[in-house]
Amino acid sequence: ASISGSITVWIRGGRYSITQPLVFGPEDSAPVTYAAYPGEIPTLHGGKRITNWTVGEINGCQAWIADLPEVAAGQWYFRQLFVNGRSATRPRLPRQGLYRMQEVPGMALPAGWGSGGYTQFVCAPGDVRSFQNLTDVEVVYVHFWIEERSPIASFDESSCTVTMERPSQAPLAGSHGEQLADYYLDNVKEALSEPGEWYLDRSEGRLYYLPLPDEDPETTEVYAPRVLQLLQIVGEPEQNRFVEHLRFEGLVFEYTDWCHPDEADSQQFRKCPVGRFSRGHLASAPQAAVDIPGVVYLEGARYCGLADCTVRNVGWYGIEIADGCLGVQVVGCELSSLGAGGIKISGADAHGPDHRLTGYCRLTDNHIHDGGLVFHSAVGVLAMHSFGNLIAHNHVHDLFYTGISCGWVWGYGPNVSRDNIIEKNHIHDLGKGLLSDMGGIYTLGVQPGTVLRGNLIHDINKAHYGA
Repeated sequence: ASISGSITVWIRGGRYSITQPLVFGPEDSAPVTYAAYPGEIPTLHGGKRITNWTVGEINGCQAWIADLPEVAAGQWYFRQLFVNGRSATRPRLPRQGLYRMQEVPGMALPAGWGSGGYTQFVCAPGDVRSFQNLTDVEVVYVHFWIEERSPIASFDESSCTVTMERPSQAPLAGSHGEQLADYYLDNVKEALSEPGEWYLDRSEGRLYYLPLPDEDPETTEVYAPRVLQLLQIVGEPEQNRFVEHLRFEGLVFEYTDWCHPDEADSQQFRKCPVGRFSRGHLASAPQAAVDIPGVVYLEGARYCGLADCTVRNVGWYGIEIADGCLGVQVVGCELSSLGAGGIKISGADAHGPDHRLTGYCRLTDNHIHDGGLVFHSAVGVLAMHSFGNLIAHNHVHDLFYTGISCGWVWGYGPNVSRDNIIEKNHIHDLGKGLLSDMGGIYTLGVQPGTVLRGNLIHDINKAHYGA
């Protein structure tokens, strides 16, 4: 039946658990708003509640322990845990600060940005050990403007040589290439010691959580994620079939996992639509966690939007406006506790097909904060190959890299990024001394008609240079 006017679908308050993303395609195009029922809060989440706790001990600490048969059978592995609405932390070493690599076989200093492919380094004695579940321990090394994250493949105690499962994107150098990279170890079972931390032992099929003083296993809500994305609005640009005129208002999206964006890290990843950017099997993207998808994902969408929505406690970018999108609006949304960044927008570059160009989007009045928790180099608002956008009145703070980035061309070549207005944004408390080479606003390439004005930027803190 034809629709003669706009329609509002009211969604009643409550928590709606899903095991796969909610998908809208071209056949769903219509002037329809999916909105929170007045005065109520509907939450779409990808978590499964953990309830079968027993009280025990680990590393001399009182712990809640849950046996998970799906984990023991190799059917479920999660890297996030959410406790009473907050993202709990995995145990790391050192507890504060960073270690520094002592030697990189085959690499001499100074070593600037360039080809990577390194898989080994020598640590200081005692920094890395033959940990239990060694291959579940991740080395996270921060250098230049990126973090690189790789599981440990093996460790030679006699030489203190760490072999990483993923090759590096860049040489393992920090600062201006005069020193080796700094790093920390994530997901170390032996380091589980602080209230609020958790650890999943895959070999045992057992989850450990160290409770905060006021938490009770009978009443505390603990959720483990089962999905990577929650909402997909995906058209078919090659067939000139777009998703049009859908709007989502007042909804909450939360509780998703993270993985490296390749099938080698998660079979679940093959279900996620992704753009052209890819790290392959490397430990990082070259900049801005560019290949990390959005939990809310739009591709081939026109005149769609999200208003007054919340995206929180997720493992990837919050919202992605990908290829072939025109006139998409993200207005008045709050995005927080993000594994990557807030909003990512990109389409075809200057050499790509017209049907995959993206532009004329409105990203205004959003609050984006506490991001980059896993992929530290992610950006608050990342606008790459995109034109005619308004990015205004956003409050962006507490990330480890750039606040707003616009453009994705190095040098003077043709650039799709043009006529973008970036104005009256409040951007602050970035970097936090972890990465280098960032800005409150970061632009790349020649961008005719792009205007930056009236932005309030302060407290950008570099690790070594360029903030």
